[in-house]
Amino acid sequence: MLYYRLNMEPVIATMKSTDPAPALTRGLKIIHILANDGMCTLGQLAETTGWPKSSVLRLLRSLEMGGYVEREEGGRRYRGLVKLQTVNGDVAALKRLAAGAMQKLCKAAGHTVELHHFRHGRVSLIERIEPLDTEVTVRMRIGYEREVEEIDALMQVVAAHELGIHFLNNQQSWVWADGKQVEISKEKAAGLIEQADINGYGIDSGYNYGGVMRIAVPIYRLDQSLIAVLAIAQVCHPTMRNLDQAMIRSLKRIGNQLSDKVSQTM
Repeated sequence: MLYYRLNMEPVIATMKSTDPAPALTRGLKIIHILANDGMCTLGQLAETTGWPKSSVLRLLRSLEMGGYVEREEGGRRYRGLVKLQTVNGDVAALKRLAAGAMQKLCKAAGHTVELHHFRHGRVSLIERIEPLDTEVTVRMRIGYEREVEEIDALMQVVAAHELGIHFLNNQQSWVWADGKQVEISKEKAAGLIEQADINGYGIDSGYNYGGVMRIAVPIYRLDQSLIAVLAIAQVCHPTMRNLDQAMIRSLKRIGNQLSDKVSQTM
């Protein structure tokens, strides 16, 4: 009688992982590419992703409708309007600590309140609170990273309390004035930063293309290093020239309170 040994190798059942939201994943991929590679054409995006042009075009149209990308006026390229950012421990803790103060400030001021995280010399929006009974026209989205060339309220605070003015040496700075970008000299930029240091707050030189001006104050760690910037984004009438001093005092007071909380817990 012959006996045969059966070589039974273990069979491992494999299950293909399925993406529960493939369109979302692809949309995030497009946002990531535009944020890191800069402006791209439809063809370039299709080549980078390996997806059909028709699929990429549908994604771009959806993202454009949502305000996440925009098409170059009169051109073929697309640019990203947001940047994906991993929420680290500092960001999560900051948002939790600031939530109540931001709600209080938003209600008192009647304007959008923003929290910007400072890290590695860059400032990015991590939280915003909108007034309930006011039409919102502030367009900055979560994850938006400020341009260091724009010497707005945020960069005035960052430079005054952390970077210093040496970063101005190799750049052409600019500000908003009556809805337009206006280049300014290094001396003018340094003057704005110095004034922010004296006042304890930064303020935009004028309203931007959306009619918005910002006022900003620093948020410190225990060692007095800058961790965040708290700002009010105020929709302005073109003829408005006088500052609301009561609103500025409220912003500075709540900024100081938030710094105290951060110093005690972070």
